[in-house]
Amino acid sequence: MWLLDLFVYAWLTGAVCLPCIALVYSAGTKWKRLHFLTGSRKRWLLIWGSLGLLEALVIAGLLWATHFPEVVPVPGWAGRAAFSALNTVHAYNVFADFVLGFIFRAIGEIAIGVTFAALVWWIFSVHRKTAERPRARYAIALLASACVLGIANRIVALRPPTCDDCFVPHGVPFTYLYEGGFVSREVFVWSGAVGNTVLIVSIGVIAGWIWNRLSRNHPLKTAKS
Repeated sequence: MWLLDLFVYAWLTGAVCLPCIALVYSAGTKWKRLHFLTGSRKRWLLIWGSLGLLEALVIAGLLWATHFPEVVPVPGWAGRAAFSALNTVHAYNVFADFVLGFIFRAIGEIAIGVTFAALVWWIFSVHRKTAERPRARYAIALLASACVLGIANRIVALRPPTCDDCFVPHGVPFTYLYEGGFVSREVFVWSGAVGNTVLIVSIGVIAGWIWNRLSRNHPLKTAKS
């Protein structure tokens, strides 16, 4: 179950982070003072991976400072993954749960940051090549579709629950998760997850096709760009 939580977290987080990373890359290629960000691919990936590690450190530090001398599990998918791993080997204790949850969260944040940074680097690199621009437009349209739907789902997920013991639905336009109750259960709705995935891909493909058709109909504008 925690693996599904990780996929959802990566999608909802990436929906916000990806446009921000793209804006930073665009600024880095246009402003001389920011050229150090995009001058090297390794440096670019290292920066975003380091920011992911810093985020995990800040969350762990806040948890420690807020609850000291008590120790609480790391929230979210990382905490659930740590609990599951420790229970599997019958070695659960609160401190080990906290440490392992932090390690899982740090690895996840680094992987998410590096993956989206690499994706932005690849898209900009491909789009600079005239022959590869049609493929880049499809990639941009698909990612834009995922980001728009991801931001909408992130907003819906942040709304407060209406009761203590009810299951709160998550998902726009299709419900993919019910969460809540006194025992904090999660129930994934596979039909909703598939429906949202198909919708994202369909919108991205249609938007990419329209973009390529419009670009072919205006060759002068394409050449100037």
